[in-house]
Amino acid sequence: MGKKELYVDLLIITVLTITVIAFAVLFQKHIESYNGKGHDGSFYYQMARHMSEYHRPFTSKPFIYNVAIPFISAMFFRIGITDNLLSAFKFVNVLASIISIFLLYIWLNLWEIKRFWKLLLVSLFIFSWLAPLRMSFCFPAHTDPGAWVFILGILILIKIDKPYMWLLISLASFAGAFVRMASIILLPLVYIIESTKTNGKYRIPSIKAFIPLISCLLGFFILQFLIFKAEGFSLFNTSIHWIFVKPLSKVAFTPFYAFGPIIFLLFLDSETVKSFMKENIALSFYLLTIVFLSYIGGSAGTRLIYFALPVVAVILGLILSGNKIKLDTPIIIFLLFSQSLSMRVFAPIPVAKSSEEEVVNNPEIKTAPRFSLEPPRQADKPLILSPLTPLSSKACFLDMYADHASKKIFFQNMLFYLLIGSILILYIKFKNEKKTDC
Repeated sequence: MGKKELYVDLLIITVLTITVIAFAVLFQKHIESYNGKGHDGSFYYQMARHMSEYHRPFTSKPFIYNVAIPFISAMFFRIGITDNLLSAFKFVNVLASIISIFLLYIWLNLWEIKRFWKLLLVSLFIFSWLAPLRMSFCFPAHTDPGAWVFILGILILIKIDKPYMWLLISLASFAGAFVRMASIILLPLVYIIESTKTNGKYRIPSIKAFIPLISCLLGFFILQFLIFKAEGFSLFNTSIHWIFVKPLSKVAFTPFYAFGPIIFLLFLDSETVKSFMKENIALSFYLLTIVFLSYIGGSAGTRLIYFALPVVAVILGLILSGNKIKLDTPIIIFLLFSQSLSMRVFAPIPVAKSSEEEVVNNPEIKTAPRFSLEPPRQADKPLILSPLTPLSSKACFLDMYADHASKKIFFQNMLFYLLIGSILILYIKFKNEKKTDC
């Protein structure tokens, strides 16, 4: 790619990002639960408030371990960049989201993906309701944008594969442990697996390959001396619980909630998927681990599986850039329109709360309330189809997630994705067979 094309791409991405930010500022409201903080955000806000008063952070596990974003937000508030903590969270997370957008572009540039599809995949990341940029305007007090920066940054360093990269990966892994240990710990493991491959052959990794993992664990160890932990919930016990009680229907449709109808392309070109998985064992490990974590992650499954986007985007880019699936103009328009509906491009993220979200109203939360599979709704909030939502915020925020959606909403969405998938698969197969006969 020449410099001219690069500058044009960066300009397009910048314009799209500014457009989304402008519309979010004008139309996106804060989530209603916990006074605009949301469930998880109440814990992070509590941490940030303590640190803004120069106290050691204190809140429940596992939220207490994600200390970096609350700390940076607290410092921005202290030095007067924002006039309140929630605005500080929004400022920090929007900044991290913008960085992650350009990191995704760099990541996709490292693969043989055609320019048009590369820009399209980055655009989907910019516009998606579940992606960090839009979510930061609805749900400011969260830590996912920081995790995105480190996940994409470390993946880029691993892919570049220069002799000195182990040092940069080690430093990033150490810092990432303070952002979101549960997400970042996978990247040093990916690096170890990738280090076993040399010139297409596999060997025992060198001691140097384990330094990023040691750095990450060292960061987590140091973190223990910087925080106060209140009793929360056991990740292990909760994971075991969800293995047995999570409906398989919700497991099956979680990827569609997260990525939209475009992932049906994975079924239409399974050969490219298999080839990628076989040639990229480390990234396959990352992808499958994220999928498994979304299963045992309980009510956070939709959000967790979205962290597989770096790998899913590469596979989709290779499929779209290849010649095994012929996409003509009508089906591209249909796919983009259905994808836009799924990503809620035409409407703000709904912000209304369910009644169970207010089990704990006090921001000084000591323990984390557990959501049921079927959280009760407030009678005055409409239940609407998540992808086909009106231009309004008056819908339940949790209905956007496969894990929390009411049975009515989940069933409607299931029919929506099955219908879109059936049209895509039948049309593309018909066109391919017709061309073969000719």
